[in-house]
Amino acid sequence: MITDIASYLRFFESLQRRTERDVAALPPQAAAWRPRASGGEAGWSIGQIVGHIGGSRLYFASAYRGEGWIWGGVESDPDDQSTWLPWLRASRSATYPCSRTRRRRG
Repeated sequence: MITDIASYLRFFESLQRRTERDVAALPPQAAAWRPRASGGEAGWSIGQIVGHIGGSRLYFASAYRGEGWIWGGVESDPDDQSTWLPWLRASRSATYPCSRTRRRRG
């Protein structure tokens, strides 16, 4: 059970590391995989999900910093697996100043 901010941040950072580890381990065929035709998020490719993870990190971090709910877009190509891990790492790096600032204050 998470009862304080420091514990949550440790959990969040470990979740980010596992996500990056798992994306790095995907076989090349992952870029071409598509779910059965479906609307909305249920029809997203793996590349779209990876892009969403990175974009969501930045979206929530901007709100946390008091800048508002800003969707800055996705800086990866859902069809190019070589862009996925750099995007996750970039979005992770952009969220860390936010979490570390909060940790020092709180």
